[in-house]
Amino acid sequence: MHARVPSMALATTAQNKGADVITAAWASRHNVPVILCKPDTSRGPSAPYQRNARMLAFKPVEAVVCSGGSIQANLADRLREARISLHIVRDASARNEAPAARAKAPAQTERPAMKRVANGDDLPPF
Repeated sequence: MHARVPSMALATTAQNKGADVITAAWASRHNVPVILCKPDTSRGPSAPYQRNARMLAFKPVEAVVCSGGSIQANLADRLREARISLHIVRDASARNEAPAARAKAPAQTERPAMKRVANGDDLPPF
């Protein structure tokens, strides 16, 4: 009898908030295995970037990267270089400004919906 190989697995950057929590909950509801790719903090400040490189060893066929800082931009660049189908989800309020230049919205203000971009190649890096 052969072991059943899952047709899909979800690899996340193992954050305890945001898109990682949402996708892990989705995977749980759909019985999709989740691989948590935590950075090895003993490697210092480069740990998240080294984790990004290790994630490509899974040979992904498609990826979703949510807007963020230089770590997410690095992951998106690596995926593009590997010619992996890439979907970028950006915060609809982001307007190609430097993150420090954006004003923080008050907690009571409703945040705009996330905008899904089919192909991130037409956008500048995060």
